[in-house]
Amino acid sequence: MAKEISKATITALLILTILISVVGTWSVLEAMSRAGAREQRIYFPHEDTAQQGNVLLGIKEPPQASEGQANVMLEIKEEE
Repeated sequence: MAKEISKATITALLILTILISVVGTWSVLEAMSRAGAREQRIYFPHEDTAQQGNVLLGIKEPPQASEGQANVMLEIKEEE
């Protein structure tokens, strides 16, 4: 029969897990706040570069997987 784990061991592992989670979350948030505080300037040596511009970032949800059948074919052509 397998040896049972004591309540003290489970409690210690639970506390260790919570501590690691808190420290990990804190370090990630601290790194993100430091990265967001930096200002970056880019030097363009050419005269024909744009001085201003607009960037559009769209985040779309991934398409839902459809149920059904599909056929996939792979053709490998030799180089000439």
